[in-house]
Amino acid sequence: MRSERKRDYDWHYHYFNGKLGLLVTMHDEVEQVAETISRLKPRLSRVLLVRSGIESVPEDWKQHLDYHTLLPDLSPDLSRWELHAASIARNYSWLFRKAAKYSEVDWWVAITGDTVLLHEYGLERAIRDAIDKGCALACCRALKQDFHASSLTLEDLQAGKGGGRKQTTDLADFMPQLFMVSGRAVIEGAFHEIPVTNRWCSEQCLGDAFVGWAGGGKGSSEDPNEFGWRTLRHVYSTAAGEYQDGIIWHAKYSSGE
Repeated sequence: MRSERKRDYDWHYHYFNGKLGLLVTMHDEVEQVAETISRLKPRLSRVLLVRSGIESVPEDWKQHLDYHTLLPDLSPDLSRWELHAASIARNYSWLFRKAAKYSEVDWWVAITGDTVLLHEYGLERAIRDAIDKGCALACCRALKQDFHASSLTLEDLQAGKGGGRKQTTDLADFMPQLFMVSGRAVIEGAFHEIPVTNRWCSEQCLGDAFVGWAGGGKGSSEDPNEFGWRTLRHVYSTAAGEYQDGIIWHAKYSSGE
């Protein structure tokens, strides 16, 4: 596992003193999620979790979780190309609907199970930047990468064909591994219903859901006339996995680590 890359500033300074909530969608990343909860719990007001790969959460987690549930594993019914987008859309929709009930939370941090958070300072910095810009979302993008286009078929992917959705500044797509949403936006319905607009690309599903919310249920990230959402989105990094201030992306833990 790569070590974190610390910034030069005094990283004990709190950029944001509001109440934080954590939303976790996991499959079976028990060690990674345990690390995050143990390190961040003192800073968190609420922790909500959905899982699909383990029957029950460890007993010592329960005192830290305000909500947790088991959702069906979708892998028996979907191809490996479809599974990620379908799981992300369903699980985050479930979590954000539950999160709307906790009106005291100022900002929600949403992560996948393999994203390990070592401390809160990098999160707070991204949230502070979003607040200063009047944004409701802080997210990471993967500019210049080529994701699978929604027009592709399963047969195309099985034959080795892919790509077609080059990540440019005009698109709303963003990474599902770590993003932050204001509590007010969540109460107002942000990410309550994330449609699978691209079976092969969870990043487009999330971006389209944000555009739909920001436009009052209208608009698409592919519609050049629907750019109002851009004023509500802060991009804290334009390269996947580059922002490492207390964050370990795609963490893989082995026994004894």
